[in-house]
Amino acid sequence: FCRKVGLQVLGVVENMSTLQVGLPTLRFSGSSSSSSAQADLTAAVQAALHAALVVPGLVADLSEVTAAADVFLPTGGGAGKMCEQLGLQLLGRVPLDPLLGQAAEEGRSVLAVAAAAAAEGNGVGEGRGVQQQQQQREAPSAVALQLIV
Repeated sequence: FCRKVGLQVLGVVENMSTLQVGLPTLRFSGSSSSSSAQADLTAAVQAALHAALVVPGLVADLSEVTAAADVFLPTGGGAGKMCEQLGLQLLGRVPLDPLLGQAAEEGRSVLAVAAAAAAEGNGVGEGRGVQQQQQQREAPSAVALQLIV
């Protein structure tokens, strides 16, 4: 479209690149080979993650950890591949953040909602997710779930 109308493209920002949520807000479930019923594994998984991730001086609490999941897996290389093919610069990736929806519903700034979430210690909206995505621009999208500390 931009070529057809002669619009210069300065760069590309990939929208909804990942879904980012605070680790404490995630629920985990699974089933055993003998039963197809889903069991709530949240407490057990969070206890295991706490034991593995909480390191004095690095991560004091799971609320400091953000989980990122690729919701829309690129089938043809995504925005990075498109930029490469068109000779454009990939300026960054903006995650799909539940706080953005919350802010829109409340008619508030996403920054205000993020600050409130950070003050409540729920591990979301503290700005680490966007910074991490910018730092890892060319990270492979094959990783289905990554933890951002």
